[in-house]
Amino acid sequence: DKINQFAIFAGETNNQMTFGTAAFVSPTKDDISKWLFGVAIDISYQTAFTDFESGLSGTIVHELGHIVTLDESQIDPFVTQEDCETYHLQEGCSKENSFLYPFYNDYWTTIPEENSSDENFDANPDDFVTDYAAKNIAEDLAETMRVYVLSNKPSSVVLVKDQKVSSFYEYETLNGLRDYIRENIESENLLTEKKK
Repeated sequence: DKINQFAIFAGETNNQMTFGTAAFVSPTKDDISKWLFGVAIDISYQTAFTDFESGLSGTIVHELGHIVTLDESQIDPFVTQEDCETYHLQEGCSKENSFLYPFYNDYWTTIPEENSSDENFDANPDDFVTDYAAKNIAEDLAETMRVYVLSNKPSSVVLVKDQKVSSFYEYETLNGLRDYIRENIESENLLTEKKK
């Protein structure tokens, strides 16, 4: 119910906005209650749907992770950076009870925001589920969500990246969403196997 527009585009064209982009989401309303979900059809079929690292299922979960962690229930888009008492990002000010704010407090207070993703990842490779997660807090949340949904719960929380994934299990609403997505992916896999 958060997605009111869906776009299919060519991600490997020279379009400056989408070149090399597998998918994206963008708010379509100022109150960030509705979103556009875009998928690059050419890039989407370069790997198997169930390749959770680079396949379409992983990409979809990553983008849904952005919507779940950045919609109006999580972020107030009308609070300015000067007036934000939690953490402010492009979409607005994170609410105190959001997924983002405790994630910021636990994992991002010591990371220089001017660093590149390579600098962040190279400095602490065990802190991020992927090198792309080291780009910024929003990408870290979305990538961690992807791993949380599509992988098994970490058996250990020694590494920070495993602590991040395990922290998602503390949210009942996320657990329900995880179960729903996994059930539907498994159903799709069964349908694909039956067609072969």
